[in-house]
Amino acid sequence: MRFHLTVLTLLTSACVVTGSGPTPGTDSGTGSGTGGGSSTGGGPDLPAGCATDDQPPIELGSSKFTEDLTLVDAPERPVDYLVTDVANVKGSLTIEPGVVIEFAPGAGLYIRGDGSVHSLGGSGECERVVLRPQSGDPRDWRGVMLQGTAPNELRNTDLIGGGSEAFNSNGDLGSVILWAGAALTLENVRISDSAADGLNVTGTDSVLAIEGQNVFTGHALAPMRLSPNQASAVQGGDMHTGNGLDAIVVYEGRVEGAHTWAALDVPYQISTKNGGPGVVTVSQESDLMVEAGAELTFEAGMGLKCEGNTTLAGAEGNPVRLRGVEPGAGTWRGVYFEDTTDTPWTLTFDVNYAQIDGAGGTAFNSNGDLGGVIVWADTQASVTNTDFSNLGTDCAVNAPYSGDKIDVSGSTTDSASILCDGP
Repeated sequence: MRFHLTVLTLLTSACVVTGSGPTPGTDSGTGSGTGGGSSTGGGPDLPAGCATDDQPPIELGSSKFTEDLTLVDAPERPVDYLVTDVANVKGSLTIEPGVVIEFAPGAGLYIRGDGSVHSLGGSGECERVVLRPQSGDPRDWRGVMLQGTAPNELRNTDLIGGGSEAFNSNGDLGSVILWAGAALTLENVRISDSAADGLNVTGTDSVLAIEGQNVFTGHALAPMRLSPNQASAVQGGDMHTGNGLDAIVVYEGRVEGAHTWAALDVPYQISTKNGGPGVVTVSQESDLMVEAGAELTFEAGMGLKCEGNTTLAGAEGNPVRLRGVEPGAGTWRGVYFEDTTDTPWTLTFDVNYAQIDGAGGTAFNSNGDLGGVIVWADTQASVTNTDFSNLGTDCAVNAPYSGDKIDVSGSTTDSASILCDGP
């Protein structure tokens, strides 16, 4: 049976690891975080009054994380624990309200196998969990990598920095990294100042849930980098600005199941990964809704291919915007609709109150058809109240085989034709 450690047993047994932590009574750096008292890490000081004394932290090496472990707040310690290296977490790690953990340079939390992390901060500033670097540089520790099969959660938690180096040979970097089907719930978190991305979801089958009010800021790269299936977890009320790249990077791949992409304070940037197919595809028997006010930007040659129900649901005065990352005519492919079901016209392809700029530069198939919107074969679609500009082709809506099944009422273009409906 796995045993359960608390701060009491760590203080009174041989569980304390000696190493390179700060000398008792000394201050090894500038302040950081939002719980506990004065700090030895980088960033803003903790709220005054969270700690009652200035006792040094308890040092934890990787060997302390092989079994179930609970870390609790010690009011006499401004910093409760110092993790001295990469902690391979193989049990259930529970972090209780008010705990402040610092990480030595190159250290991090690596959740593996049946391991899991449950960071359970409270609603008050002194009750929040804080994970941060020991030094004054927030970018000199690795962060948290989730590779296990058990659910994980970070609630009312501040995670400062990370992304200094990779945990494995794949080279993935970030404050928090989800890999190989890992599951994570974020609630009321503040993730900041990574040397790379804030949240990096590398596994297409990883499960991400985001709740409450969250902040992702100060990262050298993007606030988040994820696959199409995880983009629907991103919340419109959260903060994603103040980063090197203010965009939610969405890798090429498939949307599978029912998903809604909310309007955010930054665009979704459709991006290539390892030289892939260059499109986000809405799979058959799947649904994608893009809400009014959302903005999608596309790297060169990228596009949106729809084989399942797709709705770009703009509103008057609040359109859905699609454009190239780089300005200019024909810098990205456009939007492609194809009903592949046996019975024609059974799918919904609906674009209303959208702005589509710079599309039509690359074809989706070997026929070479170009357009802001391409409607293929015997497919029915509605592209209404939509403005096309800077296209790389004469056709705003190119529907060579759909004829009168296309509704373009209220749409405008600065190209030659709003609708090309002949082969």
